[in-house]
Amino acid sequence: MATMTTSTAGLTRGCVAAWVLAVASTPCMAQGSRTSLTAARPYIPADVVAGYVSVPPNLRLDGEYRPLVESMLEHSPTFRRQCLRVAGDARLTIRLYPFLSSSTRGARAMTRMARGEDGLSADIYITRNDDEVELIAHEMEHIIEQLDEVDLFSMARLPHSGVHHVISAGTTFETSRAAETGLRVAREVREWPRGD
Repeated sequence: MATMTTSTAGLTRGCVAAWVLAVASTPCMAQGSRTSLTAARPYIPADVVAGYVSVPPNLRLDGEYRPLVESMLEHSPTFRRQCLRVAGDARLTIRLYPFLSSSTRGARAMTRMARGEDGLSADIYITRNDDEVELIAHEMEHIIEQLDEVDLFSMARLPHSGVHHVISAGTTFETSRAAETGLRVAREVREWPRGD
C-alpha cells in the first residue's frame, strides 16, 4: 500500500509519501502495458548483476539487518539490480528499521518518504518474524518507483495499470510491481543452491 500526500511551503515543494504493505492472501494482477507514466529503469548489464555488489552507501542499516541484506545481495540478482539503482542516486538516503508501531491496521511494512531540496529520504519499517526478505525488496521497489517518477495518482485511474487505490480517500496505493518484486527476491533467496 502507498499513502501519498503533497504539500507546498513557499518556494520549496515538499512531498511526503508513506508506503504500507498490507497482509494480502490474493495474488496480485500482472502489471499492464508500459506507458509514459512508467519510466524504464536504467540498463544494468547482466555480468554486473551477476558479480559482487556491496550494500549501497546510501542504504543505512541497523546492525541487525546488515547480514540479511548482504545475504539478499549474494543470492538475488533482482535485489542486486535494486541496490545498483539505489546506489546510482546520490541524492537518495534510505534507512531500515524494525517496525515498532501497532497503529498501521495490520500492515507488515511501511516506508515514509520525504522529498526536499537535498533529495529523497526514505525510512523503511518492517515487522519482525515475517518474510523480511520479501518486505525489504517490496519497500525498496516502492522507493525505486519514486526514482522512476511513477505517477501513482494517474496510474491508479487507468484500468489494468498495476496500481490501485487501497483506501477510498485516494491517497493510499499498492502496486503490482512492488508486490511481484518482493515475491521474486524472496523466491530467489529461498531457491539459491546451498552447499554443504
